[in-house]
Amino acid sequence: MKIIFLNLVLGLFLSNSLFASDPGQDKNILFSTAQTAKQGDFIINDYEVVFPGISYGLSDHIQLSVNSLLPITNEMPLVLMSSVKFKLVDADRFAVSLQPNFWYIRATHTTYDFSPGTFAPTTKKTSSGYTLIGTQLLLDYSLADSQDLVLHGTLSVQFPEGASQLLIAGGGLSARVSSGVKLLSEVLLPLTNNREVQMLLNYGIRFFGEKVAVDLSFLKPLGGIDQVKGGYSVSNSFALGFPWISFSAKI
Repeated sequence: MKIIFLNLVLGLFLSNSLFASDPGQDKNILFSTAQTAKQGDFIINDYEVVFPGISYGLSDHIQLSVNSLLPITNEMPLVLMSSVKFKLVDADRFAVSLQPNFWYIRATHTTYDFSPGTFAPTTKKTSSGYTLIGTQLLLDYSLADSQDLVLHGTLSVQFPEGASQLLIAGGGLSARVSSGVKLLSEVLLPLTNNREVQMLLNYGIRFFGEKVAVDLSFLKPLGGIDQVKGGYSVSNSFALGFPWISFSAKI
């Protein structure tokens, strides 16, 4: 039964073309690649269900993207992200893009005042918001003419409001192992002295067809803050890493 179900799922991705193009080619796992959507293409994407977005190919070399965190609970912050990706170099094996981005985050904080002589606390809610602007330099280099084995690189600088800048470098590899399957891997390394930003080792697999791509990945923090309340280790909480699911759909 499991084998039949798996075949049905894979059939949805592979039925359109023997060698389908990848609708999720504009990203690896967490960081973007140098690729952009084709002119006129709309691509819906979603990370962990709660962070959906849409991208549009303004031209073959300019892509607009908007994402938002779904407010599932009242305590969840409002998160909006927008970016524009400009493909500056588009050679047979080499591509370079620049992607400026803007984030807006607004959180609601609840405080409780236990005044003397009262039986119930007084609840007070306050909201605060801040912005983050930055840009990413993105590079792709294909090790084969068929684009089946591609090296990815990124250098990102971000300027959070009221905080020191963040500088993050990354490298990755995507390997197409069949007509609709890719193996993905990447490393993200913070270059600033900020212990709240950890090095990440991410890896996973992508199933894709002409219209849909689904990533099943793991995010593994390495170093950084290891201890929180009760001595619980964040980095070692999952042996394989944090499960990460995302998808892209061309409409």
